[in-house]
Order: sequence, then C-alpha cells, then structure tokens
Amino acid sequence: MLSGPSTPRKPQRTDTEVVPNVETDIWGSHPSTPPKFSSLEDVTSRPSLTGASSSMRTYGGKSRSFLVALGPNGQPIGDDTHGGGSADDDLSIRESYDELRQRWGVDNSEDDPYPEPPIASPGEKTKRKGKGKQPDTPTVHLPPGMMNDLKSITELRSKGESRRFLDDVGYLFEGLETSATLSVRRASAIEIVTKLCDADFARKAKAADFLGRTWDAIRESGGGKGDKVLDTVLVLLAALVARDPRDLPELLLKSDFTSTLFQMLSTLNKSNDPLWLLSCGLSDTELKQLGVAKVDKTLLSGLHRMVLRKSDIFETETAISNRLLITYILSALPPRFNLSSHLDPLLSELLAETEHVPSRIICYASGLPLAPSLSPSSRMHTFSFLQVDHCLRLLDSYLLGRWSDPVENVPLKTRELEPELSHLPTRLIALCSAADITSRDEELDAMWQIANKCMDSALRVLISLTHDSAQWSHIIAEEPSALLTLMRIVVTSHRQRMISLAKKESQDESETSAQLLDRLCLALGVLTNLIQNDRTAATLLQELQLGPDCNADRGCCTACQCLVKSTGLDCLASVYLEFCELSGDMDVVVRGHIAILFGLLLEANPSAQKAVLHKLPGATNKKKIGGLVDDAREFTLFYVEFAKKASAAAEGGEEAEDEDTSMGKGADMRMVMHDSQGESVARDVLEFLTKLQAQTR
Repeated sequence: MLSGPSTPRKPQRTDTEVVPNVETDIWGSHPSTPPKFSSLEDVTSRPSLTGASSSMRTYGGKSRSFLVALGPNGQPIGDDTHGGGSADDDLSIRESYDELRQRWGVDNSEDDPYPEPPIASPGEKTKRKGKGKQPDTPTVHLPPGMMNDLKSITELRSKGESRRFLDDVGYLFEGLETSATLSVRRASAIEIVTKLCDADFARKAKAADFLGRTWDAIRESGGGKGDKVLDTVLVLLAALVARDPRDLPELLLKSDFTSTLFQMLSTLNKSNDPLWLLSCGLSDTELKQLGVAKVDKTLLSGLHRMVLRKSDIFETETAISNRLLITYILSALPPRFNLSSHLDPLLSELLAETEHVPSRIICYASGLPLAPSLSPSSRMHTFSFLQVDHCLRLLDSYLLGRWSDPVENVPLKTRELEPELSHLPTRLIALCSAADITSRDEELDAMWQIANKCMDSALRVLISLTHDSAQWSHIIAEEPSALLTLMRIVVTSHRQRMISLAKKESQDESETSAQLLDRLCLALGVLTNLIQNDRTAATLLQELQLGPDCNADRGCCTACQCLVKSTGLDCLASVYLEFCELSGDMDVVVRGHIAILFGLLLEANPSAQKAVLHKLPGATNKKKIGGLVDDAREFTLFYVEFAKKASAAAEGGEEAEDEDTSMGKGADMRMVMHDSQGESVARDVLEFLTKLQAQTR
C-alpha cells in the first residue's frame, strides 16, 4: 500500500487510448513487487502513463513533454491545449538542464576571468517586449589588466590538476611546520624525497610549484642548520631536482640556494659526512663516537638506500656521500650563480679528496691496489674520481672567468691561486697518472670511464693554470712525473685512436675515437703552455726517456723502465709522422698544432734542431722545415676562423653555432690558448719557422 496523505488522481482514458500493462511496462517484463514509496513526492515522481494525445507529461514517447518545447525561432513555447497563466503553462516553459547549468554557473571555472552573464529566469523570458528578442544583459566592465587571452582547456586542466596535487600533499607541509616535533619533521621530509623518486609524482611536482615550496619548508624546519637527517634530506631534494638541469631554475630563484650548499660543503669531511660513514660500513659504536645516534642511523640508512636504488642519480656501486651529492648539484648549475666567496670551500674539498692520490700511485707501483676496497680502516685514504671530477669542473669554470659577483654583475677575472696551493698541480698530475693506470689495468675496468672524465677535467684545469703563467708552468715542469705523464697520454691516446679508426665497426667506436682525440689535444695544450712559458721545459722534454710501447705497468707508472726507450722529442715526432698520413679535418688541425709545438721547441732550444729535423719527413732539411711551415700556416688559419666562430657563438649567433657544429664532434679547442693571444702566438711561430726555412739549406 502506498503511503502519503492522498492518492494521486488517475487520468481519464479516452476510447482511442491503449491501456498499457503497468506492471510489465514500468517494472519490466517479469513483474515483481513494486518498491514502496515513503512520501507523496515519490509517488508523483513516478512516470505517468498516457497515450499520444494525452496532456500528461512523460519521460518517454514522442512528446518527451518534460523537455522544453522549442518553437521555430528557438525560444520555449507554451502548451496550446491550456490557457495562459495555468500551472501547465508554467511547466511548459520550464528550463532545461543545460540552461540551469549555465544560469547557476555549474561549469564555470573559479579562475575564469570572463564570468558568464546571468541568464534570465523563465518568468523574465515571458516579459520580453518583442517576440524572438533576447533579453538585454548588462555590460560587464573588468578592471584594467584583466582582459587576458582565453585559457585553453589544457591549461585549465593542468591548473586544476596542480591544485588537486597541492591539496593532496598539504599534510606534508603541515608536518614540516616548526611547531611539529623533530621526529615529525624528519618523517615528513623523508616522505617528500621518497615520493620525488617516483616519476609520476616528480612530474606533477614540477608543474605545481612544489619544489620551491618544499625547499623553503625544509629550510624552515631545520634543513641546512646542523641536523644530520634534515641536512641530508635537503641535499637529496636538490640532487633529485638536478637530475634534469631544466628544473633547477625553480630552486635557483631562492636567494640562499647556492650559499647553503657551499656552506654545508665547507663543514663536511670524511669524519662527519653521514652518508660517507654509512658507505664505509662503520658499526653502531663507531658511528656513535662520530656523533651519529642509533635513531639517526636508521633514518640515514633508508636515505642511503634511496639514493642508490631509487633516485637514479649514481650507479649502484658508487660510494655515496653528502659531499658527492653537493658537488653533483653545484656542477650542474650554471657557473654564473657561483660567487668568488665560494672558491675557498671548493678548493678545500678538492685538496682533501686528492690528498692521498700521489701515495696511492706509489703503493700501486709496489704491488698494492690503486683503489683499496672501501672499509672502516681505508675510509680516510681512499678517493672518488667522481667527486674530484665535480670539483675540477667547478674550478675550471672559475679559472675561465665564468663565475660572477651579484654586486658588480661582471665576470670575475682569472687570478692566480695562492702560493700555499702550489701543490695543487702535483695532485692534478697524479690524477692524470691514476686515471691512465685505470685504462690499462683490467682489475680497475669498472672505474675507467669516470677516471677518463676526471683526467680530461684535470687537463683542462692544467691548461687554465698554465695559460700565460710562468709561475705555474715552472711548478708543473719541475714536477718529476709531469712531462712523462703528459707525453704518455699523447702517445697512448694516439695509439688507441688509431686502433679504433682501423675497426670502424660501430658508433661507439666513433665516439671513442673522438674522445681520444680530445684527450690528445688537451695534453698537447698543456705541453704547449709549458714550453712557451718556461724554456727549461723544452730541455726536459728532450731529456725525457719513454718507451714507445710503454703500457705503464706497475714498474713504469712513476718512471719508465722499458728496455727500448726514446726521447720525448722522438715520441712527439713519431705521432706527427702518423698524422701526416691522415687527411681528416681534425687530423690536419692536430698536425698543425704539433708543428706549432715543434716551432716553440726549436725557438726555445736551438740545440734540439738537429734531433727534431732528423725525425721529420722530407729529403732535405729545407723541405722538412717547409712541411712544418705549411702545417703551421693551416693551423693559424684554422685558429683565426675558430676564434671568429667562437666569438659569434658566445653572442648567440645561429649561423656561428651551425658552423661550429660542422667543425667536428668534439676536439677541445684549447690547444694553444683560450683568448686572443693564441692567434699572435701562432703567427709568431709561423714567422719564426719561415725565417728558419730561409736560413736552412
């Protein structure tokens, strides 16, 4: 029985109407007990049954009377079967769902700068003056600057997604508030970096201004202020962002970003670096003695595993440290964001990391491993090629004048380092020697790639240090293993490149060949600076003894012990002769560079003329020197063209960029100088060789 105050009146049936089966038409083909209704409204809301000519309103049939009937002009019309002003007439002009949604602004965005004008109600529509005229809507005047372009659906969807994302992670920022306990702040910070390891979460974070807010929140909660866990989380956050350098500008907008990283770097060492101590496998007792509590170890161990397994920042076998993460971030930043005040922490870290490199080479010569396995006992004597490479790249950018001062806003001038840092070149030469050893020792095959990168960075810094500096050139030339290491790099790189060119089987071998040519040019650049700035280097190179096929075994890593030896001039001449048989664009350039180097040698040490000419190709001495003149002229012309292209590329010229790309994939162009003096040096050498040719019979 239906409940309610009254029973609805049953409509009258005409003779032409067909009475449908209520139970089968409404409830289905298999009638069952109809549902009970709790009120009269439920009863009246049930669809009534009527024929085609009935005035009753239905949801089905041809009339679909609950939809607004539209006339020819597109306006709602009333029901002709009833007089005006009746209830049925009001129902006949009832608004559709689309009109209701528009009138109430259901689909309008909160950020829409163009509000929809109000739609007239049904009563207002009936009061219009002219038939078919739209009601006048008031003109909406927006404040100046509000008439923006219409937003695309993609932009609106993205903004809505970002807003929902920030709402979802709002609890994380609440956990970082200073009013929360330290454990809550730590847990919230760790959860943030854990989520950032997920690619989908990281994508949403980049689009929602999440990274900058997180940096500020962690800084305010104690990150970068001495707490081991929060400091590590802060560094890891920046490292996760630095995986894609395009995301770094959001953090670079923070005024304390680089200063905080350098300040943290200055306070860390191998005795208090949390992640480094965990990488060395120290026990709980040892960690406690070094200031790492047991609860801290639990949290830091989770962060350590996160860096290795989830972050995709380093290889899984890398020895992780906070210092490594910091230098990784700093090396990814544009150099102009570094200040001159940041140089001291950088040099301190570089010198501390390379402190034991020379002694490790001596140990290797005596039969011990070059890089001992990491353990609590060896943690103070080991070094990381990756860490050193990051520091060298930063130092090289400083020496090239790419750091800037926020006050003057001009590049810093390259300055010589203090005399107390005179042992830095010794460390750099030792790094080159250690990297050269890894390329020959099969037991060190796992680290040879990063070792080679470190060697290239060390050679670049050596070029910058010795450029137009007699002081640094003399210090390096006096280093017992300096010229030996540089000549060995030249000979070995050329030999390995010739083997790679002979194969020509894959793209990898082509890239390897280009890298070897880069390294050869870098070593030649250091030799050129040494001989130009210090005349004793020419004499030392002539006295140098090196086996042409020396593989730098344990007995030869500090001094060549091969039975068959040649002088440094002979080794250089042998490389020059092989380049004379090559016709590639970069081969011609390198051949001209060696010709310039020979010119500097002959000018600095005339007594070496006979030894040099003896190795050069040609029937007579005049023709031999003539060959040097031709190659030196080719190199001078190339240098002038390259200087123009490099200058145009620095100014952002597209044409220069395209031409620079066509010059070759990679040879480093610091082969003589990296400023305008290089051209004058090449021209002076060319003039000297031309006069020497005229004086020679």
